[in-house]
Amino acid sequence: MVFRMFRTILWNMLAIVRLRYVVLTLAFFLFLGFVSAREASERAVLDAGSDRITVWDAVFVTFAGPGLRDTSLVRMLGWFLPHLIVCAIVGDKVWRDLSQNNPAFVVRVDSRLHWWLAQVVSVVLATIAYTALALVVVLIIAGSMLKWSHPFDTSLVVTEALERPLRVNAADITLWTFLLLMTTFCTFTLWQTTLSLITRLPTVITGALALILALSWILGIDRASLVPWLPGSQSMILRHDLFAPDVAGFSFVWSLVYNGIALLAAVLIGLLYTSNMDFLGE
Repeated sequence: MVFRMFRTILWNMLAIVRLRYVVLTLAFFLFLGFVSAREASERAVLDAGSDRITVWDAVFVTFAGPGLRDTSLVRMLGWFLPHLIVCAIVGDKVWRDLSQNNPAFVVRVDSRLHWWLAQVVSVVLATIAYTALALVVVLIIAGSMLKWSHPFDTSLVVTEALERPLRVNAADITLWTFLLLMTTFCTFTLWQTTLSLITRLPTVITGALALILALSWILGIDRASLVPWLPGSQSMILRHDLFAPDVAGFSFVWSLVYNGIALLAAVLIGLLYTSNMDFLGE
């Protein structure tokens, strides 16, 4: 039983990790890291002096997302596109397998529960790998332009130029950024997996999730009370109450709990559906 689950997970991971997907991810985050390193340097020169800027500032600029009242389409796309890419790479993998291959292999698995849990684990592992790869690529390109420093002994310079100036530890904020990005990516990819399986319309589901992300950005620009409840806001670091006092109660912990509940809901709905799904039907 365990061996079959492990084998299914391994097959899934090999199917997800394709050269073109890796190249696309590397190219996108290399470009994003380069742009963010330059932006961090420009902010430091204007506000605090370039001698204090480090690679951790570039990481923050890359993944902090748009803040409240931020209508910049460029910053929105820097936050929006990584979600869309991971959904395109990972989110409809299960449906691709069932539609392109003979689905009879599913009913040969000793339990549909084990098959579904294997899909969930595969999506989560792929999403963690995607997030880690994005962080590493940005660190590498930023490290070629900015100086390195020990994250536990470094305060972010760029946060001192925000609407609410703060001195925050680079290690703390980078860890929270990774956790919130990873769990938000997992949430969207698992919902894409589940809804694509149910509707058999993966392209429509991808479009719907993209629309939800765009609406979350738009609605949160000047409606602070809505921000904690909007799907996708959890990965907008600058909209949390640490940086945006207008969004009272929207803490990093809140976002982790929000994502956890959404993840659990997607897993349970998918389990209920696969328990009754006719894999050998249409």
